[in-house]
Amino acid sequence: MSSPGPRSPARHQRPAGQRPAARRPRPHVLLGLVLVCEIALCGVAVAAADGLRAAPPAQPSRATVGEPVDTGRFTLTVRRAWAATKDPTGIPEYADSGRYLVVEADVALTAPESLQFDSDIDRAVRVRFPSGLTIDGDSPDSLKYRTGVVLALDRSAAQLHPGLPRRVRIVYELPARQPWLDRIEVDVYHLEFAPGFIDETPRWRVATEDRLAGRLRLPVAEPTR
Repeated sequence: MSSPGPRSPARHQRPAGQRPAARRPRPHVLLGLVLVCEIALCGVAVAAADGLRAAPPAQPSRATVGEPVDTGRFTLTVRRAWAATKDPTGIPEYADSGRYLVVEADVALTAPESLQFDSDIDRAVRVRFPSGLTIDGDSPDSLKYRTGVVLALDRSAAQLHPGLPRRVRIVYELPARQPWLDRIEVDVYHLEFAPGFIDETPRWRVATEDRLAGRLRLPVAEPTR
């Protein structure tokens, strides 16, 4: 019988001096690593979001009746408030009947230019009622309640000039369902001379950040007849 030929090397044997090939990570191991990373990143994001939610909102400074609140354009010193059954912006003999709220305040310009439109005053004010009604000078939805701002002296339009503080009356017409009230909460906005989001013309607007300059509670006197 002839002797058998040379045996071929086994698959697991490698030539002398050759380094073993690097083992490829298995697919399920890679998938596991990806999932661990995603979970870790989600945990960081959730923790950051929780931290943001946990931060208490900035509270406006609490003002008192008779204390000036600086809006950045003028100071507003709220004096008193009362209810009325006649429109306080008109001549009493011919004024419309209804349900009105009057907030009396002193206004003194701190910006160098005059204030020509009385609506610029009540735009800086938000009035909140115990019933939940809110009249917001910065919201178009509240225009129907904002009757106007007049000088306390003669009910003329409240046009103001630097160096000439004036006492004004901010008048609101209340809905028929609104009960007579004995107190309100008044918020005063910060104002800034800046372009708007849509209208880029610079003008005085309610500040986009740090909106509230002050907040006060104000008793409301009985309706005048």
